[in-house]
Amino acid sequence: MKVIREICVAGAVIDVSIKPTQKQLSVRAPKSRPTREAVIKNNARIAEKRLTRIINANFFPGDWHVTLTYAEVVSPAEAKRELDNFIRRMRREFKKKKKGNEVRSCDGVRES
Repeated sequence: MKVIREICVAGAVIDVSIKPTQKQLSVRAPKSRPTREAVIKNNARIAEKRLTRIINANFFPGDWHVTLTYAEVVSPAEAKRELDNFIRRMRREFKKKKKGNEVRSCDGVRES
């Protein structure tokens, strides 16, 4: 069986995906649409793979990791605004201290 091999080099990680190709049948099956749940599951899988590749390409062992949480419930818009302010202040402090590394971020606001 023929396969499609997808190779992605992201930082120190090499991600190899092997996908089987469809065998051509003599009679085509009728068109069918995937269910809503299948679409949501596939989109989540693709988003997870994309985020993993971004993290592997931009972050290395020894980099810092910060998780910020709130004691009370805030709106996603306000949380995003405060996160942007926090990252901007971090970059400003790193420039003042003349640190060699730049501040990189991979952020997301999640509702609990």
